[in-house]
Amino acid sequence: MRLTGWIGGCALFSTAKALKNPAASSYMKTTSKLLRPSHPRPSPPVNLDGLALNQNLAIIREWLNRLETPPVLLTGAGVSVDSGIPDYRGSNGSYYKDHTPITHDQYIHSSGDWRKRYWSRSLVGYDRFAKAEPNEGHVAMARLKELGVIGMTITQNVDGLHQKAGMDDVINLHGSGHDMICLSCRDRTSRYKYHDVLKAENVELWGELERVVEGEGNEGSEAEIRPDGDADLQSVDVSGMNLPACGSCGEGVLKPDVVFFGANVDKEVVEACYEACDKADGMIVAGSSLTVYSSFRFVKHMLQGGKKVLVLNVGPTRSDGLEGVTKLELATTQIFKSLVEEFEKDL
Repeated sequence: MRLTGWIGGCALFSTAKALKNPAASSYMKTTSKLLRPSHPRPSPPVNLDGLALNQNLAIIREWLNRLETPPVLLTGAGVSVDSGIPDYRGSNGSYYKDHTPITHDQYIHSSGDWRKRYWSRSLVGYDRFAKAEPNEGHVAMARLKELGVIGMTITQNVDGLHQKAGMDDVINLHGSGHDMICLSCRDRTSRYKYHDVLKAENVELWGELERVVEGEGNEGSEAEIRPDGDADLQSVDVSGMNLPACGSCGEGVLKPDVVFFGANVDKEVVEACYEACDKADGMIVAGSSLTVYSSFRFVKHMLQGGKKVLVLNVGPTRSDGLEGVTKLELATTQIFKSLVEEFEKDL
């Protein structure tokens, strides 16, 4: 049985048991390390001209031609940037703007102040996150799956944009930011349904937050969207915010069905990812720095099995320089669109 391991960043699929259950302690272990980038801010992705693009496409097609089965695709926040969802460590990443996301420990074990901070920001930022549409890269990846060029997809993202683009066979390694779960009775509900309850229970506060929402869309504004639906929110006092308990059991703490920084990945999800890796001859990593071990472990697994890994990412990654890894600094939207055009010529 493989160990699930620890993560140091991004929200992950929830396996937490009841909040008050001591037996759930194995799910509650956390780390304060947020794995901020140690390197300078990378340059923005740049679309290639004809010659450079064709040279890189030739490299990718040659890499693909060496495989007997379609590669597993591992995607990170970089693939959703063109949908208006910022990443953590990219050229415009939130970590370079002093973004401090909530940790699992803060959400679960605090007296409630951190949860109030989280939900007030989510009421401001989540709507734009939830309404994001798949970009041309997502659509191209779904088409490559239809063409049999790529196999199963493992995504670190919690935005659901792969599925929205029509892609099937997607493992949400980091869960879904659109779902809620009660930590006591395990009842599930939609994120928007809980937002409606929050607004009804905090009418005056929601009025103040709406003022902030009206200013959203301007970089540097309070409502500037952050990864995972968070928002920058400084001026509104949320100390009196009422956080309703679970509507099903009446007492459980509700949280997004993700695990924040510092928690464990669900064992069954990890095993499903390993199974997908074992069925593939190679792996393509797209738009991920692989900083967190939750995703990097699968790259290691492929390499240890003598399989090849192709990394498409602008900026440093944890896999740089490893034997068996081919690294290309490419804008993912352009390169996947171009790959579809290449393979459709063969039809």
